[in-house]
Amino acid sequence: MVKRNLKEIFERSRKVLPLGWSMSETFRDVNLVLGQVVEFPKPKEASVRVIKNAFDRNLHMYFRKRQDFHAALQNNKCKIGDVVLIRQLPERITLDITHTVEKVVYPLGEVVDPITGKAVAAGKYLQHQEEIRLLSLAESPPVTSADRDASVSLERNNTDGVEEGKS
Repeated sequence: MVKRNLKEIFERSRKVLPLGWSMSETFRDVNLVLGQVVEFPKPKEASVRVIKNAFDRNLHMYFRKRQDFHAALQNNKCKIGDVVLIRQLPERITLDITHTVEKVVYPLGEVVDPITGKAVAAGKYLQHQEEIRLLSLAESPPVTSADRDASVSLERNNTDGVEEGKS
């Protein structure tokens, strides 16, 4: 009974994963794809890099495969590094352009926590960082001109002592 179950599982897996698994089959028949803008080769055209996992039947492992698509820009303000959603066109516009940019999902440099919706930088909320900066400015005493004069005279004394020791 155990052997029969294992055999059924193996047969099902063979149906799910085709024998000739290749890069072209990984990206074939996909209408919407998420990728990152790499460059702008021409005006109103973006080169979008899409990363997928392709299964290797010999090693029974998935490997990262990347492919660049040329997408037409339609009133979308995107820049290099943005994560965008692209849709496959029913017909090619040119020999290169096969997709169109639907929308910018994650703009570069504007990281937002998906749970709270707050802006994040370096793992901390920007709102909290601003509050900490304001508190530290309020706690430190203001620097007076007498403090500046004292620090300048200390620096002069330290440099004079170093020069006298050298000669």
